[in-house]
Amino acid sequence: MEIIDIVLGNPEGTQARITSADGPERLSPWPCRGSLLREAVERWLAAGHQVRPWQEPPYAPDLASARTRRLADIRRAAHGLLTPSDYLALRAMEGGAAMPEAIRQWRTAVRQASNQAETAVANAVSVVQVAAIDPQWPTEPA
Repeated sequence: MEIIDIVLGNPEGTQARITSADGPERLSPWPCRGSLLREAVERWLAAGHQVRPWQEPPYAPDLASARTRRLADIRRAAHGLLTPSDYLALRAMEGGAAMPEAIRQWRTAVRQASNQAETAVANAVSVVQVAAIDPQWPTEPA
């Protein structure tokens, strides 16, 4: 019997860490999502394997690298949210039309969410806590 640990949070998709009594631990050769993951789990269970969630992501073997990776993810997400409205900020700074107040407030809320998540990452004491940090991004105004 093999023990199959489902690896959640892997940036490439969900993978499985497979451990068998007679061989080394290995990762499944493919990431999968959604129905493909469900089908794979059903096949493993039907074959008599044990399936369980895996607590430690394979791409962050220690707390320092988990923090570094998560901070980069958070900053990249905030940058991606703010970039499309940067022209409004630049236009206002250069004396053009003022930025709409709703956009200004939303941009401030994005920066605050990013800062709060970064603080949570810095205060996390385990890789699992770092992986669980999920910024609550505000909804962009229409």
